[in-house]
Parts: sequence; C-alpha cells; structure tokens
Amino acid sequence: MTFLTRGALAASLTALLALASALPAAASTGEHGGHGEHGALGGGYSLLTIDTSAQYPCDAGTCWGVLIGEGLRPVSEVIVNWAGGPGGSGEFAAFADNEGNLDGLALNLACGESISDVRAMGTTSAGLLITSTVHTAPC
Repeated sequence: MTFLTRGALAASLTALLALASALPAAASTGEHGGHGEHGALGGGYSLLTIDTSAQYPCDAGTCWGVLIGEGLRPVSEVIVNWAGGPGGSGEFAAFADNEGNLDGLALNLACGESISDVRAMGTTSAGLLITSTVHTAPC
C-alpha cells in the first residue's frame, strides 16, 4: 500500500480535475474509449502507451519507460504519474506535438527503485480521456 503526502495527493487531484473539466459531456457518461486505445466513436485512432521493454543509460544508471502517443489532441498535456521511488511518488507533464503525437519520450524511471503504478493520462483528438495500461518497474 502506498501513502501519498497531502501535497502530492493535492497535485494529482488538481491535474486529474483539470483533465476532467476539459472533457465533453460524453466522457462523464462513460461513452469513451478504454485503457490505451480509442477509435470506436468516430474520433479516429488514438494510442497512449508506455513501452516498458526499453531500458537505457541515464544519470541514475539504467532507466526504463518510453511514452508513445498517437491521435491525441494537438499540443495537449499528457500527465504521467507513479508510486514508489525515492520521493514516494512522482508526476510530470509532457505535451503532444502539433499533429497530436508523442514520439518516444524517455521517462527516465530508474531501475531498482520499486516504482509501480506508472500510468499516463491524456486527451484524444476527439476530446475524450485516454489512459495507458498501468505498469510496474520491469527492472
């Protein structure tokens, strides 16, 4: 079980509320895509995933995780958060490019730090919430 500090919890909730307030009414009624992919509602194909197989050198030694997104709202924010590690939890924001893509952004999550519950949340080109599959550190 992971416990968040009041500040970390408030920051996470603020980010989630900001994403939720930007969604159309359809998202609040459950008419949105599931984890990872969205395309059945005529909004085109969207993908938000974390590649856990990629391991690469970083300041901490070896890191893992690459964020990939396609069919996202252009220049929209994608929030990545996780539990564990030296700070107990973490979060950062990335932005899709002008075409709505994230082309292999290294997350720099250090191997051996008991990081879990890694997920990304963003907005599809149709304005719906999309979340990646939840991951645990593979190394």
